[in-house]
Amino acid sequence: MVKSKNGNIDKKNIRPPGAGRETKIIVDREIDDTKTRQFPQDQVKERIQDPNQNVIEKTSPENGESGISFRIQKQSPYRPLLLILGIVLLSFIALFVYQMIRSHRNTMMLKKATELKTLQDSDAEFLESLEQRKPMVEPEDQTQEFAFSDDIFQGEAPLRAEAEGVLFTKERDAELVAIGDAMNIRARLLFGIKTAQKGDILTETCKGNFNGFKISSLKVRLSGKITQDEISISTPSRGLIKITGKTLDSVTRTRYDQILKDLEAAGLKAFKRLLPEKNAVQIQLRMIRISTFRSGDANLFTGTSVGKISLDAKISDMKSLLPPRYRMIKRRIMMENEFVIIYKIEDQKRTPLFYVYERDAKIWGIQIENDSFRTARGLGIGSSLGAMRIYYTNLNIRSLPGKVTYLWINQEDYKEIKFILVDDKRINFDDNIFPFDIKVNSILIGKSPYLN
Repeated sequence: MVKSKNGNIDKKNIRPPGAGRETKIIVDREIDDTKTRQFPQDQVKERIQDPNQNVIEKTSPENGESGISFRIQKQSPYRPLLLILGIVLLSFIALFVYQMIRSHRNTMMLKKATELKTLQDSDAEFLESLEQRKPMVEPEDQTQEFAFSDDIFQGEAPLRAEAEGVLFTKERDAELVAIGDAMNIRARLLFGIKTAQKGDILTETCKGNFNGFKISSLKVRLSGKITQDEISISTPSRGLIKITGKTLDSVTRTRYDQILKDLEAAGLKAFKRLLPEKNAVQIQLRMIRISTFRSGDANLFTGTSVGKISLDAKISDMKSLLPPRYRMIKRRIMMENEFVIIYKIEDQKRTPLFYVYERDAKIWGIQIENDSFRTARGLGIGSSLGAMRIYYTNLNIRSLPGKVTYLWINQEDYKEIKFILVDDKRINFDDNIFPFDIKVNSILIGKSPYLN
């Protein structure tokens, strides 16, 4: 409000409150940490947007004019430090997460590398064993060898008088009994004997199928003396032969000539020999024709081949001769200052099947390492020495200075095969001790860098 010089009110200069007037700053002396400014009420109301933004209060100035006190809060002095600490903490968290991801990635890469190395190690396991071996020579003065005889597998039966209940003739009866005895010997060796002891009574039983003939035998001993000896044979043509105590007890649903035909159909032939001094007949059963595989089967091996892979064939043709499911891996190793090339053949599951040795770009040798490969007579890795002696004649065993012992067959079709046996301390060439249960461990066809 404006007064004139004479003290009266000048109505012309009357202005609304706050108009054309500077805002006065009112200092609140009781508050040391804030600054207070006075605004007209209308302007202050327009500026207030957030009730939590600042503290607003009415003031009463000393000259009596009304106003609003607007208190501006100061920022905390610790805010910059907290901000820095937050940034540092977030950096540490980010770094930790990065390290975790990197560590996981490195672990996965190491795992893959380990798996690859394991596969490489499995591939190289056999090859490393070759590197540690030295080529084996066979000097005549150090090589030990023994030729097996198949006489122990002969069946024998006494000739009886015509009046003692002969079914055919005394020679034919004795012949059938000797055939049954020879089959029982083979069954006991191939399928094993089950024994039961009760006091002084020992019972021995055996059951098995030998080339289509079902054999069942019972032998009872009392204090070591045989008190019961029975053999029952069911022929492929469903005939039944019963032998009791070395005597032909009965022949059912078959005839003498039919039994001989059944033997021939099973690939067996009976070689008869009369023993006048013993008044007996001996029978030797030999394999003349038997095949468990078709010709060209990938799992059949002969004296010169495994499936379609043959000795002296070109290495360049080998891959096309392998079954599609087989894989071929080439390796070079150093032996006696000379590189040797070896091919590993494996199936789709990376199971080692056999190794092929190369010389002059041709197949020099094949070493079988998987028991799925068999001869035409069904023998291979895992077969026993006893089975080898039953199914093959002219069988020999040889021991080399390097303590490798193997079997070989002195027949033209089998001479290139070496049936390598497991190392067994029971073998004794000096005393001719060769246990029947020793197993074939691997098979070499042809030659190799360590066994020529």
